[in-house]
Amino acid sequence: QDRFVPLDVMMVLDRSGSMEGAKITAAKTAAKNFLDNLSPARDQSGLVSFSSSATLNKQLTNDFVSVKTAIDGLSASGATNIGDGLDKANTELSSARAQSGSTKVEILLTDGRANRPGSGDDNPTAVALAQAEADEAAQKGFLLFTIGLGADVNESFLQDLANRTGGEYFF
Repeated sequence: QDRFVPLDVMMVLDRSGSMEGAKITAAKTAAKNFLDNLSPARDQSGLVSFSSSATLNKQLTNDFVSVKTAIDGLSASGATNIGDGLDKANTELSSARAQSGSTKVEILLTDGRANRPGSGDDNPTAVALAQAEADEAAQKGFLLFTIGLGADVNESFLQDLANRTGGEYFF
């Protein structure tokens, strides 16, 4: 793919309680380092964070400093609703702020096992919601890259989410 195609990138960061400490620090560093590789003249980025529910912390913008500031402001608590995070990212990449003709990308950074909605790690309701949102992203032509942090990540689940869109999973 031609790198001169503009990118619209939504960072989707897990801020659940299990991310406390080194994991959220690593996720923040990775997200900010990724932003350093984007071109403000051509690309846009935004931020969604999630725990028990998701928040659109930063709309798509070419002001990457403001996105980094929003990333730095995240703190860890609550459960893990990956599906709601992907839903908010899909909505923003479908908004009027997204650039026509851009490649639209979601980068999910999580230690996670989806446990909301519903209860219990990897429960069928939470997994199905995340899968449905990945399918929606695929239907819209968005690429989902999943990044698993830590030893207890559900690698097969994150691989499946990425595969549904033609994206990739990284540990």
